[in-house]
Amino acid sequence: KKPHVYGCSWNGPAWHYSNSLVAEAFGQAAQRRADLRAKWIEFFYSWNEMHWLYGDRTVPRAAESVRPEDGARCNSAWDYLHSSWIDPFFRYYCGIQLLEDGGKIRFEPFSNEGFRLSNVPLAGREFIFEQQVKGSVRHLTVRDEKGNVIASGDNSVIFMP
Repeated sequence: KKPHVYGCSWNGPAWHYSNSLVAEAFGQAAQRRADLRAKWIEFFYSWNEMHWLYGDRTVPRAAESVRPEDGARCNSAWDYLHSSWIDPFFRYYCGIQLLEDGGKIRFEPFSNEGFRLSNVPLAGREFIFEQQVKGSVRHLTVRDEKGNVIASGDNSVIFMP
């Protein structure tokens, strides 16, 4: 038997946009249930692997269509990064979210890794978001464009810009 030919990309292959929809729904659930966050991170890492040619970090190759069975690329588009990847990266992995109640910002990363994001534009200003991890404690710091600390705390911070 010959393997199925994917003539129509909506007939089975994994798409980055489809994964972004899963990441968003899964992220919203994990926001309400912290026990799901490790699974969300696992999903996000798996999706992220699809942005490289068979795991080779020197070759960006996020094809629009990827066969779910073996990860083989189903098209010839090179250097493709779907814009929908960035939303769950900031919103859940880095945990930066604009809240609906009065323009507040929540900083509550799903990631347990340390990181620093500089020059993040939000609400007409730029911010620096830092997460330092020591054991099971995640210390969060938010700085303004001049480097002044405007919010800090452990695990979650909500502030007005």
